[in-house]
Amino acid sequence: MIVNQDDPLKAQLVDDRITSLLTQANLLLSGQITKVALNYEQILANGGEFQIPFLGQTVQVLGLLNAQKVLDAIATQLPPQQRPGGSPGERLRPPRPAEPGPGQQPAGLGPPAESRWTSR
Repeated sequence: MIVNQDDPLKAQLVDDRITSLLTQANLLLSGQITKVALNYEQILANGGEFQIPFLGQTVQVLGLLNAQKVLDAIATQLPPQQRPGGSPGERLRPPRPAEPGPGQQPAGLGPPAESRWTSR
């Protein structure tokens, strides 16, 4: 955008107005991004579906709570000696990440590790 800079007072007024409009636009945009992120968080936790706009495809997500129910149902069908911890009511849970030692990276910053479900 080109602004006539001959009058410093008018130029400052235009700059302030542009800054104000950009701030308002950023606020609206961040609000919409927050709504979308919260929706995705709910889908990841509870399951559901969402559409990928640029592909026009709908994706169904099982969700963490439903995945836990599936794991619990599988655990009850295993013979007692193959159940995690050997007790019938024990739930399957993902392993907890180990605390990094001195000079080690925190979990999630290195290459993907093999995932195993364990009992708690």
